[in-house]
Amino acid sequence: MSASGAQKPEFADLIRRAARKPVLVSDAVFRAIADTQAPAGIAAEIEIPAAGPDPGRSRGCVFLENVQDPGNVGAILRSAAAFGIQDVVLGRGCADAWSPKVLRAAMGAHFSLRIAEEADLAEAVARFGETLVCTAPREGTPLPQAQLPSRIGWIFGAEGQGVTRELAARAR
Repeated sequence: MSASGAQKPEFADLIRRAARKPVLVSDAVFRAIADTQAPAGIAAEIEIPAAGPDPGRSRGCVFLENVQDPGNVGAILRSAAAFGIQDVVLGRGCADAWSPKVLRAAMGAHFSLRIAEEADLAEAVARFGETLVCTAPREGTPLPQAQLPSRIGWIFGAEGQGVTRELAARAR
């Protein structure tokens, strides 16, 4: 925590609730280690969970195929969490779910999600085994007209190419 961050009442409340004494550094040192131009003055070190989701037991899952922009990955994670989806599977070629830009864009969603990275998407969607829906620019069913069950898997593809034909063929 930076010296100026320690003066913020909202951070003082977090420190009290955490029951841990923060490491205080000067504002200059904090700016040197932070990866943003205008850091808020507080940072945390967290352990990345070792266990990811099991698509076969998931109540709902998001599958990402080649989504490379960290901001997009973070926004999808944030949206999944907002809609109560707990499991996200990122295939090979996706941005690192734990990179600073994804973490910022997800705005805390990581804390309510089970995330798997570098997954074999064909295997993961097969394990899910229920209704899969994928995004498509044409020849699909408009979302308001779709008959969607409560257990559903959402497949989102790369920014430029979308979902591959192989993965889209699994959607039903």
